[in-house]
Amino acid sequence: VMGANVWLTEWAEMSRDAQRRTFLPATYAALVVVTVVVSVGRTVASFDMSLASALKIHSKMLWATLRAPVGFIDSLPLGSHINKFSRD
Repeated sequence: VMGANVWLTEWAEMSRDAQRRTFLPATYAALVVVTVVVSVGRTVASFDMSLASALKIHSKMLWATLRAPVGFIDSLPLGSHINKFSRD
């Protein structure tokens, strides 16, 4: 994000003749495209990590619940087990 802003500031401070060079808009467009690609990549990576950690937590919780003693499961109302799984 900063690269495109810095480039735009430099471009705006140039003289009129210097602003008409053809590489200036192309460079700005390239910086914007790189910014968009990096932002999308970060978003996808964050989503993937969140999904993987949620699946891991859910699997561990299910495993622990299935391996719990019957007395523990009978002592709690059924709704509390369902609520714990649905909140995650």
